[in-house]
Amino acid sequence: MFFTIKVLNYMNNAYSIRGYVVDDAGDRVYPEDGEYFEARLPANGNYTAHFDLPVSGIGNHTYTLYVDNYGGETHTNSVKIEVKQGNGGLKQITFECDDLYFDFRDYTYRATLSCTVYLYNPKGDEVMVKDVGVLNNYSLGDLEDVLAGSLSTGKWNIQPETFNISSQGTQSILFSLQVEIGSWLPISGVDATEVVLKNGEYTTVEFVYTLGYSYDRNSWTHFSGEIYDTVKIKMDTKTVATDYILSGTAAILDPNTVISFQLGSIRISGIRLSSKLSFDPLAFIWNAFIKPAILEHT
Repeated sequence: MFFTIKVLNYMNNAYSIRGYVVDDAGDRVYPEDGEYFEARLPANGNYTAHFDLPVSGIGNHTYTLYVDNYGGETHTNSVKIEVKQGNGGLKQITFECDDLYFDFRDYTYRATLSCTVYLYNPKGDEVMVKDVGVLNNYSLGDLEDVLAGSLSTGKWNIQPETFNISSQGTQSILFSLQVEIGSWLPISGVDATEVVLKNGEYTTVEFVYTLGYSYDRNSWTHFSGEIYDTVKIKMDTKTVATDYILSGTAAILDPNTVISFQLGSIRISGIRLSSKLSFDPLAFIWNAFIKPAILEHT
């Protein structure tokens, strides 16, 4: 089995951490030397590690992660694995999603969501995989609750969509989605401020993918896998600095100038559109002329 450890730090301070993983009997199975893994956990950041471990025997197996900051509070998390007698078909062994990094280009905040899925072929024959796709009912968690401007997503890009996996081999699939946040009209005094409030926070990512696979090229089997992960929202330094200038200026001049109307959200052919229109005459000048000039030329 392929295991992934992901430790999130929601605090504004960095921490040195150590940890280990035990099996049902309480024996340490990671790291292999029976000691601790050690890492520096950045402020509002995360630590990720991967390891392989043989899991044998029909039935349930439990593995528990222990993490502490050298004598401080110990945190634990367990995962249960059920081993069944099966037909040895295609398996999803792990997945991971990268943090969302927003940049400001062409009057819009843009980022690419990237998630990688790893498949394993346990049989003694090569398997062919084709028609990889993502169902439309995916979720971006709290990121969908942006209070102003608009959130839009493109179509999923999947690489590769058709491939072969050798006997007892693995193959990764990269799922990418363009995410954009921006006003339809640059008249919102709060759109930039409320995007900044998301900077450094976390959101969940959830989607289901499907594919078909065959060992003989004649009989095809349907396969689906579910992805659920937590990612951090980041923005480039110039965007954060400029938006804080905007939020401070709007608050000092007149905190009551913003009037907002929720327009709702719709989904067309897998593309999500949502918007909340706001009006602020002072911010119109900032968003339409001054802020774009600063961001585009720095």
